[in-house]
Amino acid sequence: MFNTDKSMIPFMITVTLMTVIFIFGLIVFLITFQKKQNRKNKEYLQALIAEKDRTMYLISLEVHDNVNQMLNMVRMNLHWLAKNPLNENETLLHDTGEMIDTLIMDTNNISHTLNTEYLEKKGLISSLKEEVAWVNNSKKIRCNINISGITKKFEPQTEVMVFRIAQEAVQNVIKHAEADCIEITLRYEPGIFEMSVRDNGRGFDPGQHHYSGSVGMQSMSRRAMIVEGKLKIDSSLGKGTNVMLQIPYTDKNVTVS
Repeated sequence: MFNTDKSMIPFMITVTLMTVIFIFGLIVFLITFQKKQNRKNKEYLQALIAEKDRTMYLISLEVHDNVNQMLNMVRMNLHWLAKNPLNENETLLHDTGEMIDTLIMDTNNISHTLNTEYLEKKGLISSLKEEVAWVNNSKKIRCNINISGITKKFEPQTEVMVFRIAQEAVQNVIKHAEADCIEITLRYEPGIFEMSVRDNGRGFDPGQHHYSGSVGMQSMSRRAMIVEGKLKIDSSLGKGTNVMLQIPYTDKNVTVS
């Protein structure tokens, strides 16, 4: 039999209770963390499914609006060249060659930017620079990218979602804004990442239902929620649009690029 000092009994009971409370708290924390992680993974998978459907829609639009039209023009030019002396159609031949170059570039851009694994390997900044180059090469609109602060590398899933938000914003400008310039700005501040996609187009009224409830707007908002970020869209008629994303981070979940 062990002889225990009666004065130690309250202390031992307190230690035991504190140990039980600590273990219970740890179990609750682990369960809560696991549920949060599972919910985040589920939201990400749901976003990927929705993105796959939207991807098919974007491909159909791109093929119909650009690739298909340009292929028809190339076919017409080649038929014309086949029936007429070549030395009298050097300009037409040159233009046709440029069309083919553009088609190659556009199809490469479609295959790359819609491939999630490709984007994860390439990273956010490189993918955005490639998108900017594609926009500028299309000669439809001028696009610039500005980066400030010490660049960080986020989790691959986060970088893909951020890129998709930027890509959606850029495509909206090209299709609807009637702008001639897009400025993409990345700011890496201590503890927070900010991205801005600004244009000098016609702008819109964010309060109108057909804008705030559009698939594009909902897609950007959903992606921002998945990466635990805040999305703000600032626009007014005649003054362009600015799509702003903020994501908080700690040094534990990022690395220096």
